[in-house]
Amino acid sequence: MKPGEIILLDEPVLEFALEQKLVDPRDGMSLFGPWDQGRASQPKSIGYGVVGTQEGITQFAAWMKLIRGPVLNEYDPEDETPDDVLTKDVLWPPFPGFEAATGAVLPEKPVWVKEVNREKLDQLSREPDAYLRASGVVRAYFEALRVATERDEDIRVMFCIVPEFVWKRCRPQSTVARSEAIGVKAGRSIIQDRKKGQGDMFEPQDLEAYQFSVDFRRQLKAKAMGFKVPIQIIRESTLRLTTERKFGERDVSPATDRAWNMTTTCYYKAGGKPWKLATARPGVCYLGLAFKRSEHNGSNAACAAQMFLDSGDGIVFLGEFGPWYSEAKREFHLTRSAASPAAAATTSRS
Repeated sequence: MKPGEIILLDEPVLEFALEQKLVDPRDGMSLFGPWDQGRASQPKSIGYGVVGTQEGITQFAAWMKLIRGPVLNEYDPEDETPDDVLTKDVLWPPFPGFEAATGAVLPEKPVWVKEVNREKLDQLSREPDAYLRASGVVRAYFEALRVATERDEDIRVMFCIVPEFVWKRCRPQSTVARSEAIGVKAGRSIIQDRKKGQGDMFEPQDLEAYQFSVDFRRQLKAKAMGFKVPIQIIRESTLRLTTERKFGERDVSPATDRAWNMTTTCYYKAGGKPWKLATARPGVCYLGLAFKRSEHNGSNAACAAQMFLDSGDGIVFLGEFGPWYSEAKREFHLTRSAASPAAAATTSRS
């Protein structure tokens, strides 16, 4: 391969119901149904729970009502030509409806709903200390999830609806302006001491908060793994029924695209198998490796490995950040100890 040369790989062929094969998963599910259609393992009805603010729960209910039926692309006859319409339908194929795409019933109402106080979330997300900020918001959702999973209900997936201000303030690079902050920000040395387990003599702190990621999404997924119920975190803005937005709101893809993404994710996390690789051989375990460089330190990276079988089952192994990138060779390499299974945290259907 020459420097600067680009090799375009063919899309893998996927297998759906009735052993039918196509490249695009949306075409395959629309025409033939999911791979496990009619099999004993296929989920027949997907009971789900919802945790969010009152506004988020209301938006989610409207969205779930929408995707139970067909979702078509929006068109503007004055601004879009027939070619524009065709291009849009190719990029974002119409969505046939949840049951039509998966063969599983999506109940009109959730099995369980828990409201999280929006004002309380807003206050927690204004904590100037990133560790305490993420921990406080996660705890609000975690307690709601704990109560849900202790109930004698068949909950296949838990949806956590997150306000935009949480998404803005509780990510690795997030900061809270002084004018918005509630509390006093601790110095770097104090935070380092707390991460080592050293508490303050006169002001007790939640030292456990400093052992987790400051990324709300990552921390909640990690803590929720013990519940054995997959969760799906959704931003409130993702639930807009149209692409029209108010000033300051983020752009979202067409509702057809979001309906497909949410449906396949929900179906898979509920135990279904929407498709499998048509070329995967029985008895062979496939592994794919990927590295993500740290935004703070260019030489540090995290290694993730995705394992999957011909049956469609899969699992993801995520390692810790480490000095795996070589500036000289411009390559990623794990040491033998870092590549051992004991060094990786495992996630699956979460």
